[in-house]
Amino acid sequence: MNRNRLFGAVMASTVSAAVVLGGLLGIAPKLEEVRALTAHREVVDAQNAEYEIALESLQHDFDGIAEFRTYLGTLQTAVPPDAAIPAFVGQLEVIAHQNNVILESLTLGDAVAYEQVAGAALSAGAGAGAGAGAGDAGDDAVPPPGMPVPDADSADSANAAANSFSDGAYLALPITMSVQGAQSNLFDFVAGLQHGERTVSISTLVTEAPQGTDTTELAITGMIYVLLDPSALALAQ
Repeated sequence: MNRNRLFGAVMASTVSAAVVLGGLLGIAPKLEEVRALTAHREVVDAQNAEYEIALESLQHDFDGIAEFRTYLGTLQTAVPPDAAIPAFVGQLEVIAHQNNVILESLTLGDAVAYEQVAGAALSAGAGAGAGAGAGDAGDDAVPPPGMPVPDADSADSANAAANSFSDGAYLALPITMSVQGAQSNLFDFVAGLQHGERTVSISTLVTEAPQGTDTTELAITGMIYVLLDPSALALAQ
């Protein structure tokens, strides 16, 4: 009887061990699969969190797109994609009328590819009396207002600034104009010209007061600028 009980206990232990071992061997791959899926889900959750942050940033930028478009329109008016001479002449006439001066003449030179320079020069006759003239800085030495000027102490900065204009899309158009009126009004005209919609870089101002008259003649030389559409330029090439 004791032998039978012992045999039964051994058999029960053997069967239990076999069941337990079989269960472990069967579930182990499932556990590995669960761990792999959990790790993959954590990676996906992290990516989703990054995407949500990016989407929030894009939404914030899109909310301000109207302001960006308005600013772009202002820049394109200041430096248009073509010469836009009629619009520029209209601007000059408005400024002249506002300051009670007469625009006697306007001469346009040939457009040239803009080249970045190390500095800007502006010679004005604001302190000169009748018959006084301002110095000549040279048309090709005046960069457009608001454009970056390379640091003379940094070759890298200079090269980067020069490369931004190396594709020939940025053009400078020389202008010469003659204006007549009271001296104070003439310099108000110059101020209006510098703060007008179209960017104008002034190189020289020369005043002359003809004898026997109460008016002063002002000769202005400078540059206006054109930024060609890169896609149109590529098609033309």
